[in-house]
Amino acid sequence: MKSSGGAFVTPVYSSEGRAYLSICDAHRHGVVFPDKDQARACAEKHNASHHNGRAPRFRTYGFRDFNGDHLA
Repeated sequence: MKSSGGAFVTPVYSSEGRAYLSICDAHRHGVVFPDKDQARACAEKHNASHHNGRAPRFRTYGFRDFNGDHLA
């Protein structure tokens, strides 16, 4: 199994709106949540079990962060 930085949270978009994906590439584990805090909690639980408690990372796409603010 490849080494991983642990689970991370990323926004996903569809015609229904935005959701949040908690995913770990190394363990092929991923779950979609309607709420960012739920996705973060899932990533924290996974990392506590499999990645020595590493804090989840957050990935964004485009020019806005999770709060909708423009990134510099």
